[in-house]
Amino acid sequence: MCAPLSLVSRGLNILVPGTDLSALASVWVGVRPVTHVHSPSVFYASINAQGTSVGVPGPDPAAMLQAKRREAHKRKDLLLRTDPRFSRMPRFLKAEVLAGILVELIQLAGRARRGGTPVELYLVDHAFFNLSLGCDFPGLLRTYYTSLEPGQQQILRRIYGSTSPPGWTSPTAVIRCPVLSPSCPPPPPGVPHEHP
Repeated sequence: MCAPLSLVSRGLNILVPGTDLSALASVWVGVRPVTHVHSPSVFYASINAQGTSVGVPGPDPAAMLQAKRREAHKRKDLLLRTDPRFSRMPRFLKAEVLAGILVELIQLAGRARRGGTPVELYLVDHAFFNLSLGCDFPGLLRTYYTSLEPGQQQILRRIYGSTSPPGWTSPTAVIRCPVLSPSCPPPPPGVPHEHP
C-alpha cells in the first residue's frame, strides 16, 4: 500500500484476520513530511507553547498573564517574519517542526504495532539525514531533546520509552536509516542501537 502519511498516521488499521495483531511488519516513509510553519495548526501550536512556557503561579496573576501574552506576541511576530522554507528557519524552529513530524511518525509506528506486533519504520528519503543547512533529523532531534528541562526529558522517556530516535531500536519498534543515507549518529549513552 502506498498512502500519504497524513492519512495513515492516525487511520491505518489493517489487522491479521481473526486477531488483534497488525498485518504490517514494516513501514517505509518515502518522502520527508513537509510541515509549513505558517499553517494554522503549526502556527498556533508554536505561539501557544511559547506563551505557556513562561510565568509561574504567584501573588500577581495579572502580571503572569501579561508575561505569557508578551511571549506569545513575540513568537507570533517571529513566525510572521520567518522564511517558511525549512532550510531557512532558525534551528530552534526546525526542531519544533520536527517534534510535530515525530508525533505523526510515532502514531504511524503505533498503528503498525497493534497487539504488540514488532515493526520496523524505514526513513527512506535522504532529506531525513541531509547535513546541509542544518536540516538532518537526528541532529534536530538532539537539539530539541537537549533544549528540554530534565523533568520534561523524563516525561518523554516515560511516554515514548518504546519509541526510539532514528537508527536506534527498542524491544518492539525499530526506526532505521536507509542503506543509501549517511550512517546514523551514535545514540546517547545507554541507548541500544542498530545500524542497517
